[in-house]
Amino acid sequence: MTETALVTKIEEKRASVRFIMGEGCHGCSSKEGCASGTGRELQAEIQAGLSIKVGDKVCVEVPNSAHLLGLFWLIVLPVVLFGGAYLLVQRLTSGSGEGPAALAGIGGLAAGLLLAVFASRRGRLNARPRVIARLD
Repeated sequence: MTETALVTKIEEKRASVRFIMGEGCHGCSSKEGCASGTGRELQAEIQAGLSIKVGDKVCVEVPNSAHLLGLFWLIVLPVVLFGGAYLLVQRLTSGSGEGPAALAGIGGLAAGLLLAVFASRRGRLNARPRVIARLD
């Protein structure tokens, strides 16, 4: 996926960019949480050999792997841990009803989300956007 952005700062091989709202953004219901709707700046790697300066309009590529990593860490892992904890405790406490298993499942879900927070802080969710071209 590629987006248009404005370069606000350059430090070594990284640029801070602010995404520019496109034509379809004004009618979008998700613009409050999107980087283009909030005016939030993101760090992007500058492609080797590309010469840009502050104020340039650039094309930024967001890797598809960013979406897949986010899906894994924020949805798949917590759901798998929920199911695993639920089934394990249900087998271990077979006569005590659903309560302990449900609590274990909720604990597994919380553990999965906590792992996602730690992964995010360690940069494991970062498939950094890349500035691939300067637009005229």
